[in-house]
Amino acid sequence: MPGSTIYVYESEIPEYYQYINGRYAFTVDFPKTFFVALLPANNDGANFKLPDGSAELTVAGGHIPLGDTLDDFIFEHCRGLKEEKDILKKEMTGL
Repeated sequence: MPGSTIYVYESEIPEYYQYINGRYAFTVDFPKTFFVALLPANNDGANFKLPDGSAELTVAGGHIPLGDTLDDFIFEHCRGLKEEKDILKKEMTGL
């Protein structure tokens, strides 16, 4: 079941709101043109979208697996992003 409550505040940046995540203690400023599209039930973040669907922003916190370093975590995440980029490039260009 998705979460049901999100609190956004006026940002110090004009035309932006600020999202505060209480579970992982981070904040994100996002344009007022975005709306909240999804709140996970575990309160680890939020998903914001433009009304026309042309852009999306997902923010989330998480834990580094026991025994891993931050460098390990970043390496694995970036490797996954490269694989996704390669798949999208192939789909878009046929190369």
